[in-house]
Amino acid sequence: MKKKMIVNIGIILLLVISVGIAVYFVLNNSQVEEQESGFGGLGRHATELQESDKVSSDKNTQIFVVALDGSELIKTIDGEMIGCNDKLVAIDLGAAVSPRVALEKLFDYQSNEEGIYNVFANSGQIIIDNFDIVDGKAIVYLSANVFGGGTCDAPRIKQQLEKTLLQFDNIDSTEIYFNNELIGDYLSEKD
Repeated sequence: MKKKMIVNIGIILLLVISVGIAVYFVLNNSQVEEQESGFGGLGRHATELQESDKVSSDKNTQIFVVALDGSELIKTIDGEMIGCNDKLVAIDLGAAVSPRVALEKLFDYQSNEEGIYNVFANSGQIIIDNFDIVDGKAIVYLSANVFGGGTCDAPRIKQQLEKTLLQFDNIDSTEIYFNNELIGDYLSEKD
């Protein structure tokens, strides 16, 4: 009887250890996969996507951030030149998402990489009050406290939003409002 109880305890211990090892490897392996799947080959990661965020498409959605003029990174990456000699840089979300979710991910994106800048990262909460697509035009109403502002941030704000939206096949133009003002008017007041 004592021998049988010791054997049962041994089996239970082996099962607990096996489960613990399996959990460790599953968690450790998912971290390795996340590190290896860096966006744009530069190890940048966007915020985590939920299944409900994803849409059916054969291409992944991107958000666009800025490589700052004067950074070492700007010399080594491809991107469209904007504003103050900055470059727009695509960050692949790893899945296809709706335009609205792409904007939400853009607003949430934080980079620890030197030279990468997201004008929205330190802007506080940005709320999408209304989002609609009418005859190919994305009409977006945002509520937000002022971003950094200034001559360099104005083109960053405009280009990050427009480039993120214009990648979608059903969007060929944008009409964006901040606090009920057209983006151009809103940004001209911040210069």
